[in-house]
Amino acid sequence: MLRNVFKIKAFRPPQAEIINATLAGRDVFVVMPTGGGKSLCYQLPALISPGLTLVISPLVALMDDQLAELARLRIAAARLTSETGREEAKAVREQLMDPTIKHMLLFITPEKLAKNVSVLVQLEKLYTAGRLARLVVDEAHCCSEWGHDFRTDYKSLGAVRAEFPKTPLLALTATASPKVQADVEAILRIEGCEVFRTSFDRPNLDLQVVPKPAEAADALAALVAWIRREHPADTGLVYCFSRKDAEQVAAGLADTGIAALCYHASLPPEERRYAYEAWSAGTIKVVVATIAFGLGINKANVRYVLHHSLSKSLENYYQEAGRAGRDGQLATCVLFYRPADVFRVSTLVFSNRTGLASLYEMVRYCHDRRTCRRLQLARHFQDPAVQAPCGDRCDTCRGSAAAGGAVADVDITGPVIVLLAALHQAECVWAAFM
Repeated sequence: MLRNVFKIKAFRPPQAEIINATLAGRDVFVVMPTGGGKSLCYQLPALISPGLTLVISPLVALMDDQLAELARLRIAAARLTSETGREEAKAVREQLMDPTIKHMLLFITPEKLAKNVSVLVQLEKLYTAGRLARLVVDEAHCCSEWGHDFRTDYKSLGAVRAEFPKTPLLALTATASPKVQADVEAILRIEGCEVFRTSFDRPNLDLQVVPKPAEAADALAALVAWIRREHPADTGLVYCFSRKDAEQVAAGLADTGIAALCYHASLPPEERRYAYEAWSAGTIKVVVATIAFGLGINKANVRYVLHHSLSKSLENYYQEAGRAGRDGQLATCVLFYRPADVFRVSTLVFSNRTGLASLYEMVRYCHDRRTCRRLQLARHFQDPAVQAPCGDRCDTCRGSAAAGGAVADVDITGPVIVLLAALHQAECVWAAFM
């Protein structure tokens, strides 16, 4: 099946073990880095186990990417999202109940599954008939409030699982701490499942953090200069904090002659689809996007990922950076950092249980100019496989080597004294009004 349908010569570790476990009817939890081959772990079993493989996925862009690839491989697949029209939804429901379709993949958002009674009724019928082959929860970290991308409707998936207790469940994510993993297992009711963890490390990614100019025009000019200098003809991604930023940066790149398009959740579906398809085909070289673009996007030759501003967590950052270099060749990941962006991101995350703590970990990563980037990430993800500095695949290692190991220390005692005096004065003024 691997060779004849997917045209792949051999499994990557531990794909074969994961597939064997889910085919044996076991519940399985997989932590595998972006680009590690998680999709194959449910796509291939879907062609072996008769019936429906239901894939719960958080992003329409991811679904579109997988549906396009499955169509190319002539594998029956469909999706149900908020964008699915009435006629398309009717056709999907008819496919689900068609006994002549022996194997089928259905992608659905957690929101659609939680709020659509008719879908649950059809799944119940399939389950009773023995035709619900497997439940797949992609980006499973979204279940946990301790995770970096909590989605409320993911918490309802435990109740869905309870409705179909004999159907094996396969949960997959690129990033999950032991605490998040335990939480997800409890939510999905798969305690005691088979667990497969691989090293997060992607040695072909060159990790860098560079200063971002304060003015928007200067920041755009820095992006343009970097692309023209480092990868003028290559495919890349630029991630932005907001939809407005994405639109402005995409327009700015296009004005300088760089073939770029914008992608975010508020664009009409046809515009998002056009941007993705044009980028996949190489018609345009750069997609400028928010986080709405990317989880699991399977384009092998992305040579760089640039962050116009910092991500809200190291988990988000590494997932986004991981879109680069999926072909195993050298790729560059550059984060343009300025402290002012911390305040913008904090307004987005402060209400989340771990939002600010995760953001400050991201800030520490940006500020640490002494420690190898890979070692910083290894400590965060508790990955024992990375024990030594990379040497030349991150800016801190190259900078330390070039400077003989020296990093400049700056005495900020004076500014801190001024700051403390200002805070003390403000406290006294506040107390006078109380």
